[in-house]
Amino acid sequence: MGKVGKFGAICLGAALMSQVAMAMPAGWLTPFLMERGKQSWTLRSARITTAINSLYETRNIEVFVGNYKDACRGILGEHMAGGIPVWAQTSQSNACQVAEALDKTLISRSRTNIRYCQVLNASINGLERGKTSAEAPYLQPQLDELHAALLRLKGATLTSEGGVVNTGDDILFLRDRSLRCR
Repeated sequence: MGKVGKFGAICLGAALMSQVAMAMPAGWLTPFLMERGKQSWTLRSARITTAINSLYETRNIEVFVGNYKDACRGILGEHMAGGIPVWAQTSQSNACQVAEALDKTLISRSRTNIRYCQVLNASINGLERGKTSAEAPYLQPQLDELHAALLRLKGATLTSEGGVVNTGDDILFLRDRSLRCR
């Protein structure tokens, strides 16, 4: 038998691993994936919740959108790793799409907030439906905290005031209009 190159060694290793995996009982990896999925979902949701709540501390929309987008960076890879229920992945992804939609509304100076409100409502509705699922207790308390932060954002009125968010109950920032989801 001759030398086996790097590619051959990789192929041989992959073949051996697949044989070992096939010899294991079905579902043996599920508990590990679920625990890892819970940890990644919980940590990511905490980062998103903190970013959403930062609007009330920073009072600056550019900082808020930057924090929000940073909290969502790399989310697809975590979801692809597995172990997270589909409804939880979808709701978390929608929560991240809110930041993108808000950023695009700011950049375009669009008079419409349709996309922003659609994804915000989709995320809220998905989390509400998910609370009744069998996995919901597994994802507590972060599930409730993310839901509350999104509801608070939905209730905010975003209006013009020189790009800076004012103090008070309403959040003010859009240059020449107001933005609120119903």
